[in-house]
Amino acid sequence: FWVLLLNNQARLIKKVRLSMGGITQTAVDVRHILRAALIANATSMVVCHNHPSGSLKPSNDDCHLTECIKQAAQTMSIRLIDHVIITDGSYYSFADNGKI
Repeated sequence: FWVLLLNNQARLIKKVRLSMGGITQTAVDVRHILRAALIANATSMVVCHNHPSGSLKPSNDDCHLTECIKQAAQTMSIRLIDHVIITDGSYYSFADNGKI
């Protein structure tokens, strides 16, 4: 699970790997995401992770996590631009699908 921290011009400040999971899941703490963003003085961010199964469909956990990150980031005036799920050769974008 990665977070891409961006400045006001949406340029990359820093990329941070927050966790590395197994075949079925990884643990992500929203507080660690916000901490990284605040330390880097990021004004926006993109989060991303892979689905080793190859399924592009976001899980219920993916949807719940996205909403939690979005709400927490808004509290700190940080914009969540997207949550991207990557598979072998394709991707799913919450933003492109109107879920952010």
